[in-house]
Amino acid sequence: MAYSEMKRQPRAKVMLPAIRELIVIRALENRDKDRTLLSQELREEIENKFPKEIPPTEETLIKRISEARTKANDPRDDTWHLGIVDKYPISVSAIPYILQIQTLNPTSKISIRRSHWIDVLHTSVKDIALLSDISHYYTFYEKISELAQTAFNTTRFDALLVSQDKQKSLLKLFMEMQKDVEWDTRHRVFKHVTGSEMADIVESIVFRGNIAFGINPFKAEIKLGTKEELLSLCKSNKAIKDSDQIPATDFTLTLSRPILILDGMKPIFIDDISGLKR
Repeated sequence: MAYSEMKRQPRAKVMLPAIRELIVIRALENRDKDRTLLSQELREEIENKFPKEIPPTEETLIKRISEARTKANDPRDDTWHLGIVDKYPISVSAIPYILQIQTLNPTSKISIRRSHWIDVLHTSVKDIALLSDISHYYTFYEKISELAQTAFNTTRFDALLVSQDKQKSLLKLFMEMQKDVEWDTRHRVFKHVTGSEMADIVESIVFRGNIAFGINPFKAEIKLGTKEELLSLCKSNKAIKDSDQIPATDFTLTLSRPILILDGMKPIFIDDISGLKR
């Protein structure tokens, strides 16, 4: 067989798990987007991320998007409360942890699915803040795996539950995985809205003297403008917690809502961009 005949292999009958999961993530992130438009964007993204794979057809992608959106309505994603413990049993010892985590996040309700993971993890992860974050990621990846019909193998996560230091490493791993997903989504949406490739994301700001610098996920600094301008922007968009505690000297500020930076334009908060859901 000639080399030219061997270069393009026929599609395997089973789609790569990573591709199935990507389809589900995009389908849930963009619930209101037209399926045909989303399938075209997904096909391009799959071609870029999996260059050795022949991407699914548009028809297949539309079908997968519809399935993910339909199956997403799982009763386990309803809000947890004490009144349902008979139907969805959990350990009595886990209840105080669930209630404390709910107190930490009063605007975000804990799902039945997440209460299960808090129950599973609470004897290993004693720090409430860590337990809150780690249970969130276990919940997220379990749901994605279910909808994508891929094996939910947590082996590499579980190995990092043995100590608090390793649990912090696990949280960092989860955050990096999430940033890969979120960065790509935010970048694509920003490009769609502005027509520009030059987008960057900022989750914290360093103030030195009267100048503000944004810190992107790669720890690089981006000059944003004056201290007064950025503090005014952040306060007006409620992106600063305890704004009355801001020191007068140089300091680093962690944002409660990330912002996107476009070269030559003013900073914009990600949820101010049409079509993007956090």
